[in-house]
Amino acid sequence: MEKYMKKVAYSLLVLSFLIPAVAHVATDITYKRYGIWSWSSVSDWSVSSTKKYKVTHKQIRTTATSSTSMTVYIKKKEFVGSSTAASSSFKGSTNGSFSVNLGKGTYYLRFEAPKALKFDISGSVTH
Repeated sequence: MEKYMKKVAYSLLVLSFLIPAVAHVATDITYKRYGIWSWSSVSDWSVSSTKKYKVTHKQIRTTATSSTSMTVYIKKKEFVGSSTAASSSFKGSTNGSFSVNLGKGTYYLRFEAPKALKFDISGSVTH
């Protein structure tokens, strides 16, 4: 019996090295708004050390044309105002994402479309 238990323990040890680690994805913020053309997210998130963040974005045209783009900005709060850490534009009704490494700080999202042309938007920020 002892010999059998040693084989089982050894097999489990070997398997633990062969099984890849599962990536953990944490959601920092989610958003959903209707009729948006210029809006800053109410939620923000803090970064304590440099990590890769992903913005997943969905938009549906309401008054915008199929050629109208909405730009999604990741803004970093500064002592006075903010700075743009990253941005990506999405055209028409679409889904998409973009990723960026963010350093220590507090961040929020800003959404901009030209000429008050509106979109319904939803999405999330994960790391």
